[in-house]
Amino acid sequence: MECDEVMLTVRITAAEQLLLRRLAQGHRSDVSEVVADALLDIIPTLSAPGDAYRLLSALATPAPCALTVWLPTALADLLVPGAARIA
Repeated sequence: MECDEVMLTVRITAAEQLLLRRLAQGHRSDVSEVVADALLDIIPTLSAPGDAYRLLSALATPAPCALTVWLPTALADLLVPGAARIA
């Protein structure tokens, strides 16, 4: 059975979580839409090695909060090669 969206849980800080909620309210959307829009901006940086390593180092620090978002399947599929490239 195919699904149009993928559920993804990410670790973020409380400040990042608050920022995402405020952005969602300001755009009259939900947090998942804000995250999806941000990922569309970030994914191209995964092709540049220097940018990818800076992103990886920022993500390496453990975060205390978990946030579950829904992403379109096509967007979630783009994360796999990007993650493989910097791993």
